[in-house]
Amino acid sequence: MYGLRGYRYALLEAGYAASLALLAAVGQGLAAYPAETFYDEEVARLLGLPEGEYPGVVLVLGR
Repeated sequence: MYGLRGYRYALLEAGYAASLALLAAVGQGLAAYPAETFYDEEVARLLGLPEGEYPGVVLVLGR
């Protein structure tokens, strides 16, 4: 339906979701930031993602 534009929409939505998660975490008194670098394959394995799928963003949350 959207073709390649759909992929761009998905990236925008992921950014919106990440920013809202970061905002909510800070509102709960947590430290929160997006990881600048991470090992795609390791995170995908930890999350049990199917072969060939990788995370787009990793959020680090803590106290």
